[in-house]
Amino acid sequence: MAIYPPSRRAALRNLSALLAASPLLHPQQDPFRDHTRVPRLDELRNAFDFEPVAHARLSRLAYNYTAYGAESEFTLRRNRDAFDWVQLLPRSPKPSAVDTTIELFGQKLAFPLLLAPSAAHSQLHPEGELATFRGATQAAKTPMIVSNNATYGLDKINAAAKGNLWWQLYPRQSVDDTRAYLDTAQTNGAQAIVVTIDQQSAYYERPFHDHNLTDSRPPRPSNVPNPYRVLQNRNWYIWSYFDQIRPLVKVPLLAKGILTAESALTCIERGLDGIIISNHGGRALDYSPSTLEVLPEIVAAVKGRIPILIDGGFRRGSDILKALALGASAVCLGRVPRWGLAAYGAAGVKGILTLLQQELMFAMAEAGCPTIASINPSIVRIRSPQPTVAPPVLRPPSLTPVRELVNILEFEAMAQSKLPPAVFAAIAGSNRTDLERLTFRSRLMVDTTKLDLTTNLFGESMFAPIVVGPAALQKRFHPEGELAMARGSAAAKAIQIISSQSSYPLDKILAASPGPFWLQSALQELDPPTSGAQALVITLPVNQAIDWPALTRFRRRVAVPIVLKGLLRPADAETAIARGVSGLILSTYGSPLSSIALLPAIVATVQRRIPVLVDGSFRRGTDILKALILGASAVVVTRPPLWGLAAYGAEGVQAVIEMLQSELARNMIMIGAVTPRQLQPDMLRPPLKAAASKSR
Repeated sequence: MAIYPPSRRAALRNLSALLAASPLLHPQQDPFRDHTRVPRLDELRNAFDFEPVAHARLSRLAYNYTAYGAESEFTLRRNRDAFDWVQLLPRSPKPSAVDTTIELFGQKLAFPLLLAPSAAHSQLHPEGELATFRGATQAAKTPMIVSNNATYGLDKINAAAKGNLWWQLYPRQSVDDTRAYLDTAQTNGAQAIVVTIDQQSAYYERPFHDHNLTDSRPPRPSNVPNPYRVLQNRNWYIWSYFDQIRPLVKVPLLAKGILTAESALTCIERGLDGIIISNHGGRALDYSPSTLEVLPEIVAAVKGRIPILIDGGFRRGSDILKALALGASAVCLGRVPRWGLAAYGAAGVKGILTLLQQELMFAMAEAGCPTIASINPSIVRIRSPQPTVAPPVLRPPSLTPVRELVNILEFEAMAQSKLPPAVFAAIAGSNRTDLERLTFRSRLMVDTTKLDLTTNLFGESMFAPIVVGPAALQKRFHPEGELAMARGSAAAKAIQIISSQSSYPLDKILAASPGPFWLQSALQELDPPTSGAQALVITLPVNQAIDWPALTRFRRRVAVPIVLKGLLRPADAETAIARGVSGLILSTYGSPLSSIALLPAIVATVQRRIPVLVDGSFRRGTDILKALILGASAVVVTRPPLWGLAAYGAEGVQAVIEMLQSELARNMIMIGAVTPRQLQPDMLRPPLKAAASKSR
């Protein structure tokens, strides 16, 4: 029998089959989930075991709603990191029995645990909150705080089981609407009312990033009635709201979202019965501190006058014991019962809560604590908090439209994919360690409906305190170079600093766009062009002494304000003011030095006599907000607009700047400031120790 060689088509088909079967390609794996066997409930050993089961059973959209945090998800990660900073100390002798009961607002609870409010349980299980409440009740009658945005009404949830229900409220501007909500809740069995007072303008990147990897299309905000493109439906919150609703609430009234001692004391002054320390599970202001790290200062301020509850990252019984040792009255669980519900319904809620209850009892016994009252700070040792390291950024697909990128680092990834390696190296990201060390101290319940980012520099009004920095020879990054940069900057209402080493002559750049601009020059230039410029930026040479006489001669030849870029020493700042300099740009030129770390000393020296700007590794609105809080008049961003330019031309430049403006506006709302002038240094917590590993 003759054997014929296979045709080319058959050979290619066989080769394809061989490659598809290769274990190196994970051929049968959905990139978003693992299709291994779902274990039985009794096989799970801790709360972490429930999350992959929930992930396997849910759509990606439903899973992400439970999983994601705000913006970079720094606070989401930090909530878990904080438990590593607190060490439990074993004690002997061990108690023969452990009593976990507490009394909270007159209610006797078997464990110091509650279910935190969370929305839309029907995404996780067909019976939604009905199953959640049944499971919680079966787990030693753990109280459930029902969300304002629950799938089922409180009456139906209350009828599903015989247990303890509280109810959560997002403030309503209309007193009549508020009264109706509160009356309905209290009539249907709410034993306490929890008012959530954070999360005025949160934003979640993960679902939008997923759109770039899948066919899902989450809705983006539209018809936003402000120039910064951010939602403002909760910007009106003010403390006097509690004065309005206090007479309407006949049960204990608590505020949720407390992260500072000042806010806790205000709650006491307003007559509230308790507080919940919370950063909304990392879903409110990004770069907020973890709840565990702020617990001691709040406990010290409250001095036992009202109960202090806490949520945020609790996954083990030992986590709960740490919070109780630091002064919490009880712990609220948010994601944990959602994992149980998604994985196994009511039985899963009961199972995951039972595991944590058993772990708490074991941890108490190991710490030598027979009762909740016997738990105290002596059973823990606190290490210094460490910086939370940002995760790597996933590169979007190459054809992703410009307006569908979700953060500045995605623009960097897109620019990297379009530029030769040697060219991209000139604008690659730099060290952000010192920015990652700073976390916020927000002011709650501040009316920010009149948010205004307008900044005045040298007698000129700026739309927002963000300036596009100078960069030479921009045709390296895009064929239109500075022409596209000028168009994009002007479209975003941003001032641009035009480099003295541009690819195009100045007149051609200005013809491309009529937007406001500053010019960059050097002391060596005898007759710098300043026609139409609002300021002249003199870039100081690196690692060289400043030629002050040359600066004085230069100053006499120029009629516009002079701004020195690259000055780093407070003494030099004082000299610059004496020599008639109008402003400073603190810049380290990408060196190992950190401009954000040097900023406070320069600001303290200048004392607002002239504007102090700063550049560096600014990649997010939270970065810019930190610089403004530390006293910068504005922030200069250079690499991000270049990434936008390389990836999408003028449209990319505009998108990058507008993204930073929107992020800054959102975070101004969340921190409680209406204008940049209201930002104060106490809105930042003291910087942490340097990170062991560098983060982007």
